[in-house]
Amino acid sequence: MRQDAVSYCLQALQLFEGMDQQRFMAVLRELAGIGWRGLQINEPGTSRSLKTVPGSWSDLALACLIHVGMKRLTRVKAQGWGSGRSTRRRCGCMVLEQAPCFDLTCIGP
Repeated sequence: MRQDAVSYCLQALQLFEGMDQQRFMAVLRELAGIGWRGLQINEPGTSRSLKTVPGSWSDLALACLIHVGMKRLTRVKAQGWGSGRSTRRRCGCMVLEQAPCFDLTCIGP
């Protein structure tokens, strides 16, 4: 498991914790648009800014924001997209490069 991804997920939890639903949905919509075009999660030099959240974000950090945001939105795992081996086969370990896979179990060193 990548420690940087764990750290980004914790940051996402803190970011979304105090956010009202309207702003949360605005952030998630923006993230969905960015994620749909693809993220280079293994490229450490990537940096993007969001209109809805201040700061600069790596693609891995954005993937973690999407993951945590979708978990908050659904609060239940979608059937068939668990953390098992079949998930890794389905998404081919290409998290968010082949949307709509939001499972971070594929992220490895």
